Amino acid sequence: MRPFTVGLTGGIGAGKSTIASFFAKHGVLIIDADLVTHEIWEQDRDFFLMMQNHFGNSIISSEGLIDRFRIREIVFSVPSELDFIEGILLPKIRNQLQSSINSATSQYVVAVVPLLFEKNFDDLVDRTLCVDLDTDIQIERASVRDNCSIEKIKKIVSKQMSRSERRARSDDIIYNCESVYEKTRTVDYFHEFYLRRAEKL
Repeated sequence: MRPFTVGLTGGIGAGKSTIASFFAKHGVLIIDADLVTHEIWEQDRDFFLMMQNHFGNSIISSEGLIDRFRIREIVFSVPSELDFIEGILLPKIRNQLQSSINSATSQYVVAVVPLLFEKNFDDLVDRTLCVDLDTDIQIERASVRDNCSIEKIKKIVSKQMSRSERRARSDDIIYNCESVYEKTRTVDYFHEFYLRRAEKL
């Protein structure tokens, strides 16, 4: 039986990694979908060959890896190509997340999945936790963190689920504009709550 699993989500720049790190201090296994995705892009030979066969050698970098900058250019020019990429990528992400969850030994697991609802990964988890933040602050933080223009971050935000819908669909919410002390207390509360839920499985 797989462990009780919490799906942690939130918009770009909301502070998902920060909140996840607080859970990690309690000894909870953190499974990060972004890291899983990165490993697939860098190490999955099957994914590499399918991308090469579809797009040709022009997407292969001098290091012999998929040139993600080139892929972004292609998707920008031909948005429908994203459907092809996600058709290969999403099942691989799902399988790896499921495998990591199933093999976990901690009392419960936190799976950090930015597009948890958008890509229908919420069926992998028992409960959902939204890291919430005012949109203006979210955009500013993401812009500084990623060294991107405000306009580019706004475009990314516009393609994600709205803040109100994400909050409505989530079981639990942590507001990330509180002090570190308050966030720690909130995570402590949810940690105890999830432990109790895990014991009932």
